[in-house]
Amino acid sequence: MLHTRGNKLTWLGHATFRITTPSGKAIIVDPWVKTFQILELDAERRYAHVVDATDEVVSRVPGCDGLTLDIGALWKELDVLSE
Repeated sequence: MLHTRGNKLTWLGHATFRITTPSGKAIIVDPWVKTFQILELDAERRYAHVVDATDEVVSRVPGCDGLTLDIGALWKELDVLSE
């Protein structure tokens, strides 16, 4: 596990990573199956899906006001790198 400025980056296997913020949000990125998920801890301390994306633009990222993610562009860049 890598700790960066309070965020934790955890390799989950193959190409899948989980980024956990100090506030308890978790971002899971799996470029192999091309999914992007953001999860938050609920009142029972279980993770609940907040954002699930495969190839669209995510314009609302909880806790990151003003951040827009173009998931489709991310996958295209990763495809170029794997060639």
